[in-house]
Amino acid sequence: MTPEEVVDRAYELISFAAGGEPAWSEFRELFTQPCVLALRVFPDDESITVMDLDAYVVHQMREGLSEEGYEEIPGERETSMVGDAAFVDQKFFIKFRDQEPVAAFDGFSMVRIDGEWKIASIISDMLWRARRDSNP
Repeated sequence: MTPEEVVDRAYELISFAAGGEPAWSEFRELFTQPCVLALRVFPDDESITVMDLDAYVVHQMREGLSEEGYEEIPGERETSMVGDAAFVDQKFFIKFRDQEPVAAFDGFSMVRIDGEWKIASIISDMLWRARRDSNP
């Protein structure tokens, strides 16, 4: 898979219908071990949390989320590659049942190991928060 295909697959695997949950084992296979995630997981999170993949799995499944369902919908992206390193600057939407989608950003740092692209880290924030908090 290309870096972009790995990112698309991550969004597919993290999304799930009401009554389900993400395909965690397949999702984990997309990452290096160890990996680092620095994310504002939900729009109302007070701050970005730095965690490993195990902590993310716990954080992502907040109370009631499996009953609601959850979707991440990829939008515009830019990819930069140098040798066995890639960075994917991905805009996407977070969609909770019965709520308007929330625009967000993921920055994927990726490495090619033994011919396979893996996610080494993700940094993420909500786009509306970035605009509000930036200095003019």
